[in-house]
Amino acid sequence: MDDNHPLHGRFLKKALLAALGDTPVVLLHGARQCGKSTLARHVAATDHPAQYITLDDAAVLSAIKTDPAGFLAGLDGPVVLDPAGAGAVRRDQSDG
Repeated sequence: MDDNHPLHGRFLKKALLAALGDTPVVLLHGARQCGKSTLARHVAATDHPAQYITLDDAAVLSAIKTDPAGFLAGLDGPVVLDPAGAGAVRRDQSDG
């Protein structure tokens, strides 16, 4: 979070932390622009430390597409995989 975009109280934060406490994989699913990435990034940086990886990075997206098993095997510890950028990349590719 930066000072220009403070995290507002999130209704699901408690439920997310509870799920992370006893579940190896947790999916945040919801409408566009409702704060899923913001919440995941905040929790990964504070309450439940994890590496945050976004598919907004073209190199990351390429690595996942080229060798998904190898990409996952190279991860260590808790990880947040945020697919937010993958949709934008797909739309850009289909437009051209």
